Amino acid sequence: MLKYILILFLGLSTILGNAQRSSKRQAKSFALAYVKTYFEKDCTSNYTYLDDELIDLRNGKFLKTRTLQKEICKDIKKAVRIDTNFETYLKSYQIRILNPKQYLRTITKLPKGITFTKHDYFFWGSIPKKHLKQSFIWEEAFFFMVRKTSNGWKVKAFL
Repeated sequence: MLKYILILFLGLSTILGNAQRSSKRQAKSFALAYVKTYFEKDCTSNYTYLDDELIDLRNGKFLKTRTLQKEICKDIKKAVRIDTNFETYLKSYQIRILNPKQYLRTITKLPKGITFTKHDYFFWGSIPKKHLKQSFIWEEAFFFMVRKTSNGWKVKAFL
């Protein structure tokens, strides 16, 4: 009997682990598609990736996306400092996808009122690879949180 319980436990653990890895891969794929809009300087496409309400991770404020449209477009245009492409970015920077627990280990203090779900992942794409001599991105634009919603993945929070 103990043998069957152990097999059942291991089977469930494997299924849950695979689901988490799948969500993490989906989050990474979505986040990279969003980042690609920076290199295309495509404000309209970029805007479609954003949730209706965004969280500022620095101060915990909740902001209506529609009121930020002009500012977001301005930020997209300064996210990449030189004329380069998405493929060069991928070759030049490390990409990390963190779950909320991993993210909380990297910060000193979380503003009040911010909570995370099991469907949240943090994209950290501003870590230069060793061969990169000079950074060509605005680092804050390459750190954000994505969340799986009933309408698919959305960018939900930023620095």
